[in-house]
Amino acid sequence: MSFELSRFQAQEHVFRGIEDGGINKKANPRTAKLKCFYRKEKDTDGVTVLPKAHLCCKLRIIGITRLVVGEVESLSSPINSEPLWVYQDAPDHAFIDNVPFKHEHPKEAEDLATLLAGLAELLDEEEYGEVKRIAVADPPEAPEEETQGSFRWGTE
Repeated sequence: MSFELSRFQAQEHVFRGIEDGGINKKANPRTAKLKCFYRKEKDTDGVTVLPKAHLCCKLRIIGITRLVVGEVESLSSPINSEPLWVYQDAPDHAFIDNVPFKHEHPKEAEDLATLLAGLAELLDEEEYGEVKRIAVADPPEAPEEETQGSFRWGTE
C-alpha cells in the first residue's frame, strides 16, 4: 500500500513521544528537554513526529508533547533559512523537515531545538489517560524493531 507524502493544515497537531530522561521536572509546568528535538544521524528524513497521540504508545516513552503544525512551520532552518515543513509520509509517521543534524551543526541544532521545545506542550496526566484509553481500544501496531512501551508519568 502506498501513501502519498502530504502536509498538514496549520491548525493541526502532531505529537512526539518523550523518552526516558526527556522531561524537565524542575520546570513548572513540566517541559520537554532540548535533546528531545535534536535530529540524530539515524533521522534520515527529519525529526519524527506522529499524526495521532495514541501512536506514541507503541514506543518506550515517559511523556508526549503536542506541537501545532503552523507554529512549527513558522520557524526556519538556521543553516539555509528554508522554512521547517511538517510532512506525513505514512499513516503512522510524520516528520519535521529542514532540521539540521546535531552532529553536523551543533550550535544551530541547539538553537532550533530550543525553539521547538518552547513550542511543545507536554500532555498532562488527564490528557495522557485519554490517549492511553484510545490506544487500548485501538492498539497501534508496534514496528518489529520496537517493543511495546508503557507510559510512566513523570518517572525516570
